[in-house]
Amino acid sequence: MNLQSRRTSNISKIFQVFFYALFVVLWFKGNFPLLRTIPFTPAVPFAGLAIITAIRAFLKFRSSPVKLKFKFNKDWGIIALILLLSTAVHIPFLVYNFGLMDSDEAIPALQGKHIAEGKLPTIFYYSARFQGSLPQHYYALLFKVFGYSVFLVKLAAYLAFAAFLVIQFLLLKNIFSREFAAVVSLFYVFPFHNLLLSSFDVGSGFAVVFLLGSLIFTLTYKIYDQGKDQLLQVLGFIMGLAFWTHQISIVFILTSAVFLLLRYKLRFIRYLTLALFFAVGLLPVLISEIYWNFPLIRWLFGGESAGVLSRAKMIRAAKFLLELFSSGPAFANAVYLVVLFLGIIVLIFQSVKKAGFRISGLFAVYFLAFIAVYLLSDFSNLEIIRYLYILYVGLPVLFAAAFLWIKPKTLRYALTGLLFVLTFFGSSAKTSLAYFQSVKEHHRDLKAVTAAMTATGERYWKGHYWISYLINAESKERLIVASTTVERYPLYQMAYDTESAHDNYVFLRDTPQQDRQAQEFVDMLGRLGKKFGTQTIGQWFLVYGINGYVFQKNIYFPPDDVPNVMLDRVEAAESCLVFRFAAKNPLLTGGFRLHVEIPGYCSSFTPIGPGERFSIRIPYPPERRVHLKYFLDFQGFYLDPSLREVDYDLPPAPAALNREPVELLAGFGPRESFSGKNWPSLEKEVSFQVNKSLGETSKITLELFSPFYFSADPWWHGDFVQEADIFVNSQFDKKARFGDGHNVLTIDCRFPPFKSGANIITLKFKYAMVLSIKKDHWKTAAYLEGLKID
Repeated sequence: MNLQSRRTSNISKIFQVFFYALFVVLWFKGNFPLLRTIPFTPAVPFAGLAIITAIRAFLKFRSSPVKLKFKFNKDWGIIALILLLSTAVHIPFLVYNFGLMDSDEAIPALQGKHIAEGKLPTIFYYSARFQGSLPQHYYALLFKVFGYSVFLVKLAAYLAFAAFLVIQFLLLKNIFSREFAAVVSLFYVFPFHNLLLSSFDVGSGFAVVFLLGSLIFTLTYKIYDQGKDQLLQVLGFIMGLAFWTHQISIVFILTSAVFLLLRYKLRFIRYLTLALFFAVGLLPVLISEIYWNFPLIRWLFGGESAGVLSRAKMIRAAKFLLELFSSGPAFANAVYLVVLFLGIIVLIFQSVKKAGFRISGLFAVYFLAFIAVYLLSDFSNLEIIRYLYILYVGLPVLFAAAFLWIKPKTLRYALTGLLFVLTFFGSSAKTSLAYFQSVKEHHRDLKAVTAAMTATGERYWKGHYWISYLINAESKERLIVASTTVERYPLYQMAYDTESAHDNYVFLRDTPQQDRQAQEFVDMLGRLGKKFGTQTIGQWFLVYGINGYVFQKNIYFPPDDVPNVMLDRVEAAESCLVFRFAAKNPLLTGGFRLHVEIPGYCSSFTPIGPGERFSIRIPYPPERRVHLKYFLDFQGFYLDPSLREVDYDLPPAPAALNREPVELLAGFGPRESFSGKNWPSLEKEVSFQVNKSLGETSKITLELFSPFYFSADPWWHGDFVQEADIFVNSQFDKKARFGDGHNVLTIDCRFPPFKSGANIITLKFKYAMVLSIKKDHWKTAAYLEGLKID
């Protein structure tokens, strides 16, 4: 390449990096409140990136034309056979794809669905500062083309795994031999239980991690062994993408760094180039770290035992290592460990017996780097095997390496293949078969339960974490199940609280604890006279159509019984009606609230404590004869048997009626301390009556505090804004939008539908949620700071 061509290439590369960086910033700007207002679309830098990339490809092709000539050789024949066998093993599982999912897996699938639908693309796994969203963008691309399905997301994971098999074969063939690569690939064909989990993994994107890790090793080999220094920039970029995808990729990076140090020694310009392009690949994470004050770094290096090696950690690591390919017996496990560590010794010995360090030692360095990182981190204290899944990139290589000293080659590879066959059929086949049966049953049950949930006509449900996101993903969000435990995507809970007409619960009674919780829940509802339906589907149990709302507090602290409180009389007061109630048996505890409602006009409540006489005040309605409803709740838990409905002739208002200037009709809830203030909470629909005479210049001003923090809370992944439709005397007046925190809403009274005399103002909010921890028995849309009429 001449000087002019090199200069042109360098300039075009600078533009390529510039357009990529600008695209990343604009694509992910919605993750950062301060960047959301940037008025540019990511389509512009993306177009620039596409054009400059096309120009660079054209210039490279012109300077060194590539002959597009495919020749089928023995390597491609082996690769085709490997892919054919691997696909044949995976197809039965893909047929029962629902059974391959849990909620950890469902969340990235849902993220991919949301990105494909044009919703906010997040940088990380929902509600986390780790595990990047590169795989989710890959799924989103497929969803955009083929439509969303669980089958497709699992197929996408397997396709990444299949690509890994190809890259891995070619790498091993170049480092060792074709025969070595072929026999190692045989290991990946067997359906080891945890290997299947990792090849289909969506929850942590391990199939994509395998692929990126194998690419890092391939580029390291070409730089270290073949002197292709021009690939250093590509290697740095892939390293950045890999670390963003999953921070466990640090093991690939550390392994590569060992060989780069051996090659470049003190040539710091090379490391600077690598670091620069690593930062380009890592750009989404870098922006997030700087913006949010380095949460990922704090998380990675946190934990009480980080940097501490212990016997318990080593025992746990050995246990999980064996579970990657064996279920016993103990004697066989001991043999496997001996073979594994023999492979490490053979690779190190062969790598150092000549001058320098040969690239064949890469997989030994990789294994040792992983063990060091894992044991010195706090993650080795957790009973989680998936952190060891990336060892599959090196495990079969180490097993095969244990036989490299054997001659002739035929015997060497025959023994390696025999080891893999015996390992699977002697120590893993039963576990794998049992796993396949569980996948089939899980798939069948999930199809049945989602069909049953749909048949009830109820869209919004509640369930614990491990079934909530799972059902959302598998029903394509036609069913929304809000998690009662871990919450990763707050929109589901907000949708449930805002839209659900009834309370509906789904239980999976797969443990004694879950079975007990389901039974206790139904027993509580039955004991308190609640109306509901139930349905059993295998271990699944549906409870639906519950009148009112069952708050979490109610489940743990239900009332002992349903008091019998009856209306005694209604009295006319100077400014309102006073409803007098009497309890058949005196109430012994507090926590109850008494509600009185005149449908279509007003609804009010008052807390009642121990005693037998209670009263509540409501405004005078326009008519004297009304349909009256009254009932009790306990901490927000509506008590069905307490409901009474009666047509009632109210006493006439006194001649000197002195109404309040503003009468609260409905939707004004308990006062709650929020931001240091004690404000009334407002539910989704609020109405009040203005009795004060209004002139042409009059204004009604409401000061409302919106507590959702849509723009500031990083877990609101989307462009959510609280809104309210304003009605005057049942006629639409205008729509109001509210920002986070303090808002001032002004209603101009100059125009109809305002009239002389009393006017009823109604606000219908877009969102309402259970927000308070202390008073978790009310769905809040906003807090009322003040109301005045000028």
